[in-house]
Amino acid sequence: MKDVLLLSFLLAASVSDLKYRKIDNALILSGILAFSLLLFFTGGPAALLSGYCYTVLVFVLLFPCFALGFLGAGDIKFLMVLILAVGAGELRDALQFILPAALLTAALSKKRQFPAAVPVSLGILASAAFH
Repeated sequence: MKDVLLLSFLLAASVSDLKYRKIDNALILSGILAFSLLLFFTGGPAALLSGYCYTVLVFVLLFPCFALGFLGAGDIKFLMVLILAVGAGELRDALQFILPAALLTAALSKKRQFPAAVPVSLGILASAAFH
């Protein structure tokens, strides 16, 4: 169930980011709700609280990137949802795949902002495949 939900969310966010250069807020809210419920029912209130603490940390750490124009608000919200979906450890492990994909995407992009959902999604999938 979680894998199907995660794959659907990654695909929808990537398509939205490629097509519209933003990730729709309705998709973000759906992801927050779905993964919050999943986290609550599989890990209880403590797991949900921990997940929310990590989402705040993601926001605080990435806000300067938004302020400098390197990431859009949707990209940050997307990563906040992914913390709820996969957890901080899995997202950290996926960075080894996300960063090269993001650098390549940024190099190929003609604009300062690029569709970050695509390399992040690919990194999450690659990390899951190798672990």
